[in-house]
Amino acid sequence: MKSAIDIAFLEEVMKYNQHELAAIVDSIFNSLREKYNKIVSFGINGCKEFVAALILSDFDNSTLPYINHGLDQVFRGSWGPIEFSSFMDKVILENSVISYPAWSRAYRFIEKNHTWLEEHPCSEAVMNSSYIPKSRFIRS
Repeated sequence: MKSAIDIAFLEEVMKYNQHELAAIVDSIFNSLREKYNKIVSFGINGCKEFVAALILSDFDNSTLPYINHGLDQVFRGSWGPIEFSSFMDKVILENSVISYPAWSRAYRFIEKNHTWLEEHPCSEAVMNSSYIPKSRFIRS
């Protein structure tokens, strides 16, 4: 059975239309791109997780420092999409008010209803003068 918090999070994810969500994604992605002077890719699947993380950080403010840390690691070039995904799993399981099944449902909703993300720069495989390692371990 879903908790009231999980339901509220899923409702939050579902409330955004393409234009509203694109404004949020563009704002954060471009801000990080400017801060680090590089474009990175989360990959097609990782971009959806990036978007879910942005929504989660607004919904559950206690996750904001963790998510910001993860995003910084990606834009610094310390982590790739796999490391970010693994880190987000840990954030959900250990630091968030939502359950992992709610996180998974949010991801699937974004995947099904926001296919435009596959064309967004956060999904593109092209890196701009930045090597992102593919097999680094996350340190606790």
